[in-house]
Amino acid sequence: MQTNIFCSRSNLHNEASVETWFVDPLLEHLGFGADDINLKESLKTYKIGKGSKSDWYKPDYVVLANKFPTLVIDAKAPDVDIDIWVQQCSPYCLEINRSYEHRPVEYFFLSNGLSLKLYKWDKGAPLLEMDFDDFVPGSQKLDSLKRIVGKASLIEVAASKEKTLLEGHFELKPATQNRIADLFSRLHRFIWTTENMAPSAAFSELMKIVFAKIKKDRELHEKHDVSKLKVGDVVFSLAWIKGQTEHENPINDPLFKNLTKDLEREIVNNNKRRIFDTTDDIDLSPSTIERIVADLEHLDLYATDEDVHGRMFEIFLAATIRGKELGQYFTPRDIVRLMVGLSDLKVAKNSTDIVLDPCCGSGGFLIVALADMWQKAEKLVGLSNRERNKLKANIANRAIRGIDAGNTPAMHRIARMNMYLHGDGGSNVFFADSLDKTLGQIGPHNLERDREIEDLRKMLVEEEERFDVVLANPPFSLKFSRKDAKQRQVLDQYTVAALGKQAPSLLSSVMFLERYRDLVRDEGRVLAVIDDSVLSGSKYRAIRNYIRQTFIIRGVISLPGDAFRHAASRVKTSVLILRPKKQDEEQGEVFMEKAIYLGLTDKMAKRIGISREEWEAGRAQ
Repeated sequence: MQTNIFCSRSNLHNEASVETWFVDPLLEHLGFGADDINLKESLKTYKIGKGSKSDWYKPDYVVLANKFPTLVIDAKAPDVDIDIWVQQCSPYCLEINRSYEHRPVEYFFLSNGLSLKLYKWDKGAPLLEMDFDDFVPGSQKLDSLKRIVGKASLIEVAASKEKTLLEGHFELKPATQNRIADLFSRLHRFIWTTENMAPSAAFSELMKIVFAKIKKDRELHEKHDVSKLKVGDVVFSLAWIKGQTEHENPINDPLFKNLTKDLEREIVNNNKRRIFDTTDDIDLSPSTIERIVADLEHLDLYATDEDVHGRMFEIFLAATIRGKELGQYFTPRDIVRLMVGLSDLKVAKNSTDIVLDPCCGSGGFLIVALADMWQKAEKLVGLSNRERNKLKANIANRAIRGIDAGNTPAMHRIARMNMYLHGDGGSNVFFADSLDKTLGQIGPHNLERDREIEDLRKMLVEEEERFDVVLANPPFSLKFSRKDAKQRQVLDQYTVAALGKQAPSLLSSVMFLERYRDLVRDEGRVLAVIDDSVLSGSKYRAIRNYIRQTFIIRGVISLPGDAFRHAASRVKTSVLILRPKKQDEEQGEVFMEKAIYLGLTDKMAKRIGISREEWEAGRAQ
């Protein structure tokens, strides 16, 4: 009798010996090398079964063909009945296949060294049953095993499935606001829990992936009819990732790396401001990125309405920046819409208003102003499509300006992201302290920062550019102190700092009142949120006189005390509507109103005695 070509029965006494003496040489005989095999230590564990009968399970080997998992193998000790493990191994194959559209796992086999049973992953009866004595030269069963699951055969199976997959239809569709908000909130939480990172870091990493996705979706629209896409046309997909053999993490490199290179060219040509550094990577594990890609791949983020992008972005922001800092970066959307609407932005064929937010935070006023002006451009009559598109591009690239000094986090970059997601690259959002009238350097010193400050200084100081509309919600509690040498230098630039008894410090929101006048045209408009203590407190009487002497007060809208509740403090504020005062001009009547619903969530409204019906009706007005 011929002997087993791999081992003798005496070699087999436990599971480890079955793997070493039987399964490993069998795999070599079938043509597989070490690079074709994922061992148990690297395999994912799945929960198999239902309810109280479920348990965590993973096999001993997963064999790859064309880099895809194709054959699952579980080895057992010689005294174990392998039949009882079919109900674990088959569902495990199903779990792997769920991660791929072309279901690559085709077979599994179980062996205790003395017997081997080969199965199609989704069939109950074995394709082939072999005993210890079947593993001999010239064995028809051994030849059959090699014909079915040998490397050449599995590569052929994998290639056929992959070809079918790549020729299959790929659905790409825009997402609704509710769906994308829920999805991105879930993905954000998934990242910072799975990767054990802070919410702010998770926000940054997810944004990198979103930007890479938008870029690839834009390219699909430029090159294809997206209603007729094939899987092989789509780069941002699980199928594409699995087919990449040269890159361990292809969403990071080359996709995200190519994005940063493209943006860098725009920066060098002074067409855009920086969003990402060239050294940035997506700092997430490949498995985490694959999970995110699986949830995003069929969403068309390029065709998705810009306002959906913005609401998504605000959800991230609210989850990332917590506590008092949030109040100076994030103005409730309904308050922003009110202020932009009252600013009455002008759009004509040959001219548009120029808008500035000198403390733009996340860019809320900028994106709503952009949307308002684009909407007005769409309604203009007598324009060709080319003229209309040129006007909208001019609005995005020239009419919307923002400045912010926040560096922890870098709010200027977040505002640029926000503008990018709304259809503009944020090329006119500057990292600078707009309260410093000399626009001195802030942050790290480098050539790019120098050029950015010089561009802004040329605009505001040398050319004395002024704006038709200033929209602002300055930080509530930020103060400039004379004890700090740099802050004292800025305070000394301000008339309001010398009004009345010279105080040791001054609220930035008070300083901004003077700065608004510096920056707005003589016929322009200012709409700004201001702390009510400035409007009514006895210590600010001189400031109120300054306002009356400098501006015509067109309106004051009192906001609810909870409008900025997310800032972790109940600051009572109002919207102040001003225009520069002409010489000897008399103050006329002032529009004054009390807002009941603005800035409130339904939970806030309920807490102060407003029914949900009243709240919804009030918000709709």
